[in-house]
Formats: sequence, structure tokens, C-alpha cells
Amino acid sequence: MRRRKQGPPTRVQGMVDMSAHLPGSELPFLEELLAHAGVLVQSVGADGRVRYVNDAWLRTLGYERAETIGLDIFEVIHPDSLDHCRAVFARVLAGEDVRRLEAVFRRKDGSGVEVEGSTSVHFEGDRPIWTRGVFVDVTARKQEARAAAEARRELELFCATMTHDLRAPLRAVGGFVSVVTEQCGVALNPGCRESLARVQVGLVRMGALLEDLLSHSRTGGVELRPERVDLSAIARRIVRDLRRADPGRVVDVTIADGLIARMDAQMAALLLENLIGNAWKYTSRLTHAHIEVGAEREEGATRYFVRDDGPGFDPVYSVRLFQPFVRLHGNAEFEGTGLGLATVFRIVRRHGGTVAAESQPGVVTTFSFTLPVAALVA
Repeated sequence: MRRRKQGPPTRVQGMVDMSAHLPGSELPFLEELLAHAGVLVQSVGADGRVRYVNDAWLRTLGYERAETIGLDIFEVIHPDSLDHCRAVFARVLAGEDVRRLEAVFRRKDGSGVEVEGSTSVHFEGDRPIWTRGVFVDVTARKQEARAAAEARRELELFCATMTHDLRAPLRAVGGFVSVVTEQCGVALNPGCRESLARVQVGLVRMGALLEDLLSHSRTGGVELRPERVDLSAIARRIVRDLRRADPGRVVDVTIADGLIARMDAQMAALLLENLIGNAWKYTSRLTHAHIEVGAEREEGATRYFVRDDGPGFDPVYSVRLFQPFVRLHGNAEFEGTGLGLATVFRIVRRHGGTVAAESQPGVVTTFSFTLPVAALVA
């Protein structure tokens, strides 16, 4: 909290008190500047009455200048923001500079205007005299953001619904193919049997794609529930499950202790399942593979990583790897749908973090993510 003490306020051509600290020769210039500024400028007395507003304020809220002087400032605050703005006004009168205020003003016709800005107070001695506020109309930007978010939610809902509804017919097709293979296999010529086998492979791939689509869609629409998450424990469980599913593999896995972050637990598990599963898959052709899960301090932040000694990729393509359906290896080399890393990207982004991919092909490949400092808790 910071209290500013200045000399007695001065009233000049309607610009009440706002330029008391300026030499007289600069007052007309300041008035002209504020009058034509694109931002909304206001001065409000300690009694809550408007003392000055600029032209942008008048245009945006639909008032005539004569109507504003002496107007109760809370009459131009939308009911949705009234309690919040009253509390902020009290804090400002106590001497606090509010650097980021989001509110909804109310136009003369009753419609809302979403604004962002800052406000502070002018003191005479220890007595608050007037407050000044500067705001930007962000209504259009907020509406566009909400429309984009709604469109994204609708697309994610459609994707999830489509994926769910396609499971049943896919299982039915697979069942009929199995019946034909079992009951008619002997009577079929080699070409037909090979075709049925290809259909089965295609069904398996389609099933994997649907599951990945469903996982990907779920990462965008659900509400995050951040909590203290033990990433080390999650990683050990994932590796344990991979070993059970593929007992013939020889893989040295090193998982650092104490990998703690504040994340949605389900999202954290899905994130590591994709990263560790990716490393497990791409080292499958090695006789003796190595995977490391850990963290490093880097420029004041913690970077979590999954590292392996698989074939890797050309660093030129590192940015594209996190785009949906982008694959640098065909199914003949490694099975996949191209959604795993896209899901990783979305999860990390929703938590406010960043992702990165680095590779020395055939030597070491590292996929990493960094979370905001607030998310790194013990």
C-alpha cells in the first residue's frame, strides 16, 4: 500500500485536481491530451462523485458532459461489478494503488462495457481528496475470447460424442471379422485371409485413434482441479504397467524422487502416460534401452523431462511435433496416431506452462515441460 501526499488540488477549465502538480503552462496541454485520449479517464472525489471525465469516457458510456459532473460513480457501474468496485474504491481511498482492475461499467442505456485499467488516489495531507482512473474498453476482445472458447467447447463436445458413438459399430465390425476368420478361415483363399488380417489391423488402429481422440478432447473441456501431485509416484506406476504389458523388454528406467507440482491429478497422469509411453515405444527396437524421468533448474524455473535413447528426430521438426496428427515415423516403424504429444501440449498449456522437444538422433531425445512458479509446490 502506498500513500501519495501532494499539495492542494487546483481546478483548471473543468479538469478538476488532475494536474495540480504541473506548472500552469502545461495545464492546457494536459487537458487537451486527456480529452482526446483513446482510453477512458475519470476523476472521482472521495465522496464518490464524478469530478472529471474525458471525451472517450463520454462516447463509450453515452453521456453528455453536463450529466457527469457530480454523478455518483456507482451509477455507472454494472450490478455485476458493483460490490467489487465498492471494495476497490475503499482500498484506493486508504492509499492503495490498484494497478489491474477488471470491471463492467454501465452505459446510459443500461448495457455493459467491460474495462481493464488502474486507479489511485490524490491526498491533501493525510486526507484523500480525489481518485484518478484510466481504463481501456475491452468488450470486443472479451466477447471474441468467449466466442472462441464456446466454439472450442462445442468442437470438443462433438469430438467426444463422435468418438464415443463410433466405438460400438467399430467393435461390431471387429466381432464379425473375427467370426468370419474363425468359421470360414479354412475355406478362404490366402488372399482373402490376408485381407481379413489387414482389416483387423486397421480396426485396432482405428480403436487406438478413437481412444486418443477421446483423451485429447477431454483435456480441453473439463475443469481443472489443481492439487499437490507426486509426479514421481505417477511415473513409477506408469512404468510398472508398461513392464507388465511388455515383460520381454529390457529397459533401464531412472525416476527422480520428489518431483512435485500443483496440477490436476488426472491431467498429470495423462501427461506422463503420453511422454513415458512415447519413450517406451520409440526405444522398442533397442536391445537395452534407457529412459530417465527427472527435473532440472533452469533460469529460475523447474523443467520436468522424459529422456530416452531412441532414434529421435531431426530438430528442424521439433515445433511441429506438438501439432495434432503430425508423425515423423510411419506405422511400419512405430505405431501411433499423432495425438499423444498434441495432448501433452494442451495439458501443459492449460496449466499455464510451456513444452519443448530436443533431440540428437540416435543418441538422446528429451521432451520437457515447465510450469508457472505458482504451480511448483512442495
